[in-house]
Amino acid sequence: MNISSNKLKNIGKKIKKNEELTNEEQDLFSYWLNLHFDIMKKMHRHVVDKLKKLGIKNYIIAKRTKRLESISFKLKRYPNFALDRIQDIAGMRIICDNLKDVNSIKNELKKHYQKNISVFKYSNMDDYINEPKNDGYRSYHLIFIDIKTKCKVEIQIRTKLQHSWATAVEIIDMDPYCKIKQGTGKSVYKDFFKLSSALFSRIEGTKIVEPYQNYNIEKIYYFLKILDMRSNILEKLKNSNINENITQDHKDKFYFVVYLDRNKRTNVASYSKDDLNKARKDYNNLEKNKDINVVLISLDSQKKIRKAYPNYYLDGNLFIDNIKKYNNIKYFFLKRMIYYISFKICFKNKNHFDRQEIKNISILYQDIFNQKMDKIDTELNLNFEDLQEKIKQECINYNKNEKESHKKSLSKTANDFRVFFKKIKNILLKDNNPLDALDFSKLELYCKEIELKEDWCDKIKNFKTNKNKNNNNNFELINFLLLGFYRKLCDHHTDFLKVFNNLILLIALYALFIFGFTWLHDDKLEDTRAILTLFGFFDKFRLYFDIISTIFVVFGCGFFVWKLNSYENKNNISKKQNINFIYIIGDFLNLIKSLFFASFIPCVFYVLFLLFGFFLNLGKDFGYSLLINTLFVSLYICLVYTKSLFFGRYVVLIFSYIVFIIMFIKQPNVIHPLIGKIANESDKFFNYPSLIVLNILYTILLALVLFSLQKTARKNSIVPS
Repeated sequence: MNISSNKLKNIGKKIKKNEELTNEEQDLFSYWLNLHFDIMKKMHRHVVDKLKKLGIKNYIIAKRTKRLESISFKLKRYPNFALDRIQDIAGMRIICDNLKDVNSIKNELKKHYQKNISVFKYSNMDDYINEPKNDGYRSYHLIFIDIKTKCKVEIQIRTKLQHSWATAVEIIDMDPYCKIKQGTGKSVYKDFFKLSSALFSRIEGTKIVEPYQNYNIEKIYYFLKILDMRSNILEKLKNSNINENITQDHKDKFYFVVYLDRNKRTNVASYSKDDLNKARKDYNNLEKNKDINVVLISLDSQKKIRKAYPNYYLDGNLFIDNIKKYNNIKYFFLKRMIYYISFKICFKNKNHFDRQEIKNISILYQDIFNQKMDKIDTELNLNFEDLQEKIKQECINYNKNEKESHKKSLSKTANDFRVFFKKIKNILLKDNNPLDALDFSKLELYCKEIELKEDWCDKIKNFKTNKNKNNNNNFELINFLLLGFYRKLCDHHTDFLKVFNNLILLIALYALFIFGFTWLHDDKLEDTRAILTLFGFFDKFRLYFDIISTIFVVFGCGFFVWKLNSYENKNNISKKQNINFIYIIGDFLNLIKSLFFASFIPCVFYVLFLLFGFFLNLGKDFGYSLLINTLFVSLYICLVYTKSLFFGRYVVLIFSYIVFIIMFIKQPNVIHPLIGKIANESDKFFNYPSLIVLNILYTILLALVLFSLQKTARKNSIVPS
């Protein structure tokens, strides 16, 4: 049968458009495929002779013609590509134990068919081992042309390690949302297989796919472990393994039609050497069914099918085993992880430290290494606001190309981050590294707070009058508020200075309320004068104190400006916010907002008292006490929560330390009423009902803060707890 180039081009155009072929075109296309299969059989005999000549014994050779689905995809991917230009219609795969055998076979075939062109002629080669594809694929692809028919045969030569990688990609690609070979898969899957390719390249000593050329095995495996925790790829490969549906005896068979049906069952039909036409007919009929994945292959043993085409058995065990060989590598984070990750690698008994900078937190979920790690020993903190912004951005990026039914909510994205940080924390704890695990515990709680907030907001939007659901919503709200309070109070027991500052703030605020109360209820003019005369001893030295104080203030301000510039240069704070007059005004307005909200809460309680106090027979003393005590609690919480950095934290804290020091020296009994009782210095005003309630609330808050203080100190200590 004569096959013209124009007829093949027309058939290719119809396949590209998914148009049905006529009977004549179908017969012509089948004949053309069968012709390639026959040429491939002839090439197989030549290849076996070369392998015997080289003395290579451990190998697997498999042959197949390209599936209609693959032909259609290639024609659509390359619009100007004609059917007769596809080079791998006939494909042969040679799988060897090691790279040495692979190179020997490649060199022998290339050399022989460059000189001897009586049967086959060497055409060209794609060297994906020394120049890996962007997705990490590695193999030699040699193209040979049959002199008589001009049909092309592609021979792929790869190691078992390279073959296990390609098989795993084929299995994952069966997920409609993970088309890695087509370049449209999820980024976390693409990153995982690029890294695993880099790992195998490092093992075999070949060129590594960009941008991982400078990464050692330990570093590559560490990030593989992170990505696997994110996506559970190895678990999916392990669970996908299936057995074949045996319906006949495959002994002494040569041709096999292998197909994976919609129920993910592998079926194998075998044929003798004389039944090639029947095998082709069955293959062509099965290929028309789009719900199955079918291939016609030629092997000398049925047992080799699973090794040559493990993807048809969804068998990724070899890939999993090759990855898990490096499970004994341990990692210890040295620094906190935000925009930059600093890490220390410990491998067996030899310590090797890499302090590298990895830009962009999106490495956790998107393209892992967008920029090279070329800076050393850089540390930036991942605060709550930055993490919240990154989660929002990740959610937007994820949902860009997703259908509405597959889009992920902000709370679900936050949950994914939380699970990721939790797994890292558990790894560090398992490696007996609690200090570094503490940072990831903090990030985990950040994510939990964001998750609860977004989840609660979503449920409020879709409010239903279900008592159990409403109670659950209230429970989530309480947890969210508690997480927020402890974040502001002590950064989830990671910031000792922060919780200590809040302790001083609480004591100073309590002291101000006590003295304010006594000033309103008694004439303390004489006491005030007495306090002023405490400094009478220093009156004669006042000039010297003024000069020294002025010098300290000037040098202190200069030192503060110098430190601020240093911090600004280090962290590029000027890019985030300008420390200028506008910033100061905005910061002051944030403090006013906090004070307004602190005043608003007791006013609400007081109004409620005015409305219901008469019916409940509550006196004015109760309303007054309610106002004073709610003001105390709300003022403390709002000052802890305030967004005002300069006035709300620095100025207020400086003032708090001043008040605390004065009270500690002058009247230590004010720090807590119990101290006054022990020292027999109790004040008559402490018997007022309003102050009794204030003391109780103060004691509760003090207990919470002291508990956080000791827990923070214990968690940040190197002493085992």
